[in-house]
Parts: sequence; C-alpha cells; structure tokens
Amino acid sequence: MFGVTHRTIPPKSYTHTVKQTALITGASGGIGLELARLFAGDGWDVVLVARSDAKLRDLAAELGRQHGITAQVIIADLAKPDAAADIVKTLTDRGLIVDALVNNAGYGLTGPFVETDLRLELEMIQVNVAAITHLTKLLLPGMVARRRGRILNVASTVVPAGPSHGRLLRDEGIRAVIL
Repeated sequence: MFGVTHRTIPPKSYTHTVKQTALITGASGGIGLELARLFAGDGWDVVLVARSDAKLRDLAAELGRQHGITAQVIIADLAKPDAAADIVKTLTDRGLIVDALVNNAGYGLTGPFVETDLRLELEMIQVNVAAITHLTKLLLPGMVARRRGRILNVASTVVPAGPSHGRLLRDEGIRAVIL
C-alpha cells in the first residue's frame, strides 16, 4: 500500500507523557472498527463517531474494558452539513484534544449515473468529501499549533472490470499525513 512498510502508530511499549486521543469516523464497523481496536490496543484513548448508537456504545465499553483506555462516543450523521462543526463543538465541550483524526466514514453508490438518485449522490459527496474536508479544516489548526498530530484518510474505489462491466474491482487505499 503506497510503499508503507513500517508501523506508524506507536507500539504499546512507547510511553507518552501525555495521553493521546484518536477520533475515528465510521467506527461502528469494517475498517473503522478495526482501526479503533488498533488505536486502543496501542494505548490511545478513542472518540468513536458514527450513526449507530448501540454499536458504538458496545464498542466503547469493549475497548475500555480490554485495553484500559477511555473510549467516548459521538453520534453523528456526516451526511448532515453541520455534522463536522457539531462534532468539534462536542469535543470542545468535553475538553478533548484530538491527536489523530481518522477520516474513515464513507460509502459508494452503484448503478448507471443517469439512473441514480441525485439526493443520495449529494449525501454521498457530503460524507465522502465535504465532511472529511470540514473535520480536517477544523482540527488541523490545533495540530499545527501543538506541532504534532496525525490525519489518516481511508478511501476505496470500485471500478468496472472488462468490457462487459459485469464484474467490479475494489481498490482499498489508505493515505496518511503525519505532522
């Protein structure tokens, strides 16, 4: 994956003078859930963000119990234009500082473009592009001011394969920016 051959999340043996916190969107399942487990396993506190209240609360309890970390939940629908600002307001109200932002939430639509629902496409663009940009824009200045922080953007694409377009190929990718 893009030539990354080493671990960028500090191992458990690495001692921090300050507890670090990772905010993970789309943490209720799939890659986001596994990234939450990895961060927690490495001793990071986590803020879990998704629409699934029960799933997130169960995961937070599991991570806290298994790893002795603080796992907090923020219920948010990133398809809503104000979601990123609401998430950051909640972080501020709770006195939380985000050291790693994991922009994992996202989804795709299938079908011929001429037939897909415009409302669903615009919601998808909100989640996959606008919310990621907005969260990054709101959290990056604090990282720059502290001279430390991490941003991980998780993305996948599906493209037709072959002349029949009957099969789909999936390309999972992870892009990271470390300050």
